Amino acid sequence: MKIFLLLITTLLIGISVSGQVSDTVYNENKNIRLYCKAQELENVPYFFLVLGKNEIELDNEKLGLIDLDWIENLHVLTKEIAIKKFGSKAEHGAISIKIKEKNIKDLKEKLRTKNK
Repeated sequence: MKIFLLLITTLLIGISVSGQVSDTVYNENKNIRLYCKAQELENVPYFFLVLGKNEIELDNEKLGLIDLDWIENLHVLTKEIAIKKFGSKAEHGAISIKIKEKNIKDLKEKLRTKNK
């Protein structure tokens, strides 16, 4: 009986392994697409851009124009400090995005062309 169970187990493992090998050998390049529904976020902080001594309010569209390599630093302002500085539009805090000096010209150009 033990030999019979050992033989069946070995046979099942062999079938499983050969099935996996043949699947990976003959597998073609398949693309997978994921779709998800975007939702409006609640409690979104107020984003603003620091360009030298100037501060510019950022909406989602402008935020998407920023190349991540251009960011020098991010600074998070708590709710209380943000409201003191920007008023009720910053009731969920604020995030300051400082751009590297060498990239300010590139960002200004992107903002100009986007506004046309």
